[in-house]
Amino acid sequence: MVPRTFLNADGTESTIHVNRQLQFTQGSEGERPTRLSKRVAFSSGRVEWCGEQAEDPATDFSASAPSAADCQILVNSLGDQNGFWTLQPSDFSSDGWARIVSSGSCSFAARYADSGSTGNSMRIGTNDIRFYTTRYLPLAQNGKIGLQGTVQCNNAERMLFVTWGLLSS
Repeated sequence: MVPRTFLNADGTESTIHVNRQLQFTQGSEGERPTRLSKRVAFSSGRVEWCGEQAEDPATDFSASAPSAADCQILVNSLGDQNGFWTLQPSDFSSDGWARIVSSGSCSFAARYADSGSTGNSMRIGTNDIRFYTTRYLPLAQNGKIGLQGTVQCNNAERMLFVTWGLLSS
């Protein structure tokens, strides 16, 4: 993991760590159509690769769960960055997870959810991380939130079953 420092909206600095083994592809903001430019931001790049959660993810509020504040810093650090990480089968550790980005005690990670998906490259977009974390962060209890949920993700070739998680770093 390599450190990346950014400036928060309140003027303070925070540092996150990004998995340097993973390939990151910067998304294109594309050209905005003139007639829509004043009403809505338009992006021709795809920033999410995974679908929505069919049911709420499994939660962990124990003392060993990640800090909700650290998970919020992780999301804030992505800002409006547009892009995705490509995970190869060799990027997954012996516990099956590939940690993509971390802040303090909180890591956003992914793993294959079924044997039919194993062995294929996986793409996780910046918007996937923002969406899942922001959607479920309000579930935090006593400042702790650990999550694991399974979704379908497209890798530009096929659909994969992927488990994403907010795990302890």
